[in-house]
Parts: sequence; C-alpha cells; structure tokens
Amino acid sequence: SERFDGFLIHSRGRGALPLGDAGRGADVEGSRGDPPVLIRDDLDVPVLVVQTETDVLGFLDSLSCRQPDTGRFRCWELAGAAHADLSLIGELETMLGCADPVNRGQQRFVVRSALRHLVNWVRTGAAPPSASPLAVAVDESGSTVRRRFETDELGNVLGGVRTPCVDAAVETLSGLCRDGESHVCQLFGRRLALPDAVLRDRYPTLASYREAYTAATDRAIDDGFILGDDRDEVLEDAPADVITW
Repeated sequence: SERFDGFLIHSRGRGALPLGDAGRGADVEGSRGDPPVLIRDDLDVPVLVVQTETDVLGFLDSLSCRQPDTGRFRCWELAGAAHADLSLIGELETMLGCADPVNRGQQRFVVRSALRHLVNWVRTGAAPPSASPLAVAVDESGSTVRRRFETDELGNVLGGVRTPCVDAAVETLSGLCRDGESHVCQLFGRRLALPDAVLRDRYPTLASYREAYTAATDRAIDDGFILGDDRDEVLEDAPADVITW
C-alpha cells in the first residue's frame, strides 16, 4: 500500500486474522486457523516480529509458522516471557483467579529495544540482530506428537532472546500455565518458586546474585536486545527479594 514504513508485530498466531463482520470485531480464534500463514517475503519494508513463549507453544501456536530471517524480516522469540505479565496487571493479579502467580518476565524492555531497532532499520537500513529461536523438542509416540520447550536445570527455556530474569534466574518463568486454565490465565503464563537450597547453591550471597544479574543485563545490552538507556531500570527490576540470606 506504500503507507507504512515498517511493521512491528507482537504476538501473532499461526494463521491470518479474518475480517470481522460489520459492527463486530474479528474473532481471535480465527488467528489459529489453517493453513499456517507466513509473513510475505516480497515486502520492500522491514518487519520485526516479537513472540513470547505463550505465542510459540500456547494456543496461538506460532511454532507452525516459523520462518527464517531475511534482509527484511526478523523474528525474536523471548525466553521466560508470557503474552502478558505482571507489569501489565500489577496489584490486580489476584482478580485473574489463576492457579499460580503470573509471569513476571521482562519482555517490556525487549519490546522497547525492538521498536528502537525498527525505527533505525527504516531510517538507515541497519537491520536488528538475529536471535536464535526458543528450543523446542518434539516427542512422538505412535500417532501422538507432543511439542515441548527444552529447559535448563531450573525449568527455564533454552534459546531465544535472553534477559537477566532467565540468565540470572531466581525462579522458573514460563509463558505456559497449567492445563485447564482460562484463556486469560493462559495469556499470563506463570512463575514458580525455586527451593532455597537450589538458590543458595547458585547465589551464596545477595551480592553474588546482583553480580550475576548485572552481568546478564550488560550481556543483553551488548547483544542489542535491551537498550542501554534502560540499564538502570532493568537493574532495579531484579527480583532481589527472593534472596533473603
């Protein structure tokens, strides 16, 4: 249409959202339809897609429409991130009625970086960094196929765009929640506490935790997935309340 300089797409589903009827909104269920739809590869403007764990293996099932990066396309899949998280719901979290505490990942910082990169891409032609996809394993047993994230010893997913809350983790952060949860709770993922013994082994002191968290923050900045402008805010976001010894 030559009306847009670029596109930042957040949390897409596997299909194309159908047009809604006059006077009614489009049904999000339509974005899960078949066949899986890829972003067009003949566009002359850049496209940056940001996906959370929820979007990849949750009910939006964007795993089915993964595609490789090109000169005009980037996809960032965020480790430890849910479609929505604690930064959006805050003190109203309990009103959701979810079985577990909601995800408190750091996707907001990555989305800020994505927007900055997109603007720069449009203005200068310098593409954002590429990111490895989230690690997904496929288990087959007879006619049953089960897809799951590959995780580290703390239960956090491997691969993807890394943030300090997963690379200096003090809890398990997931974009997926228990089976049977409401659609709203599915969007918010969950966080699970880790045993004190596990945390004490990794972080003997609060100072050692802060050192690891700061190093992870600087690594994410160096990799281009968090803005240097946000460094102080990211450091303040460290869930240091978990380390009580």
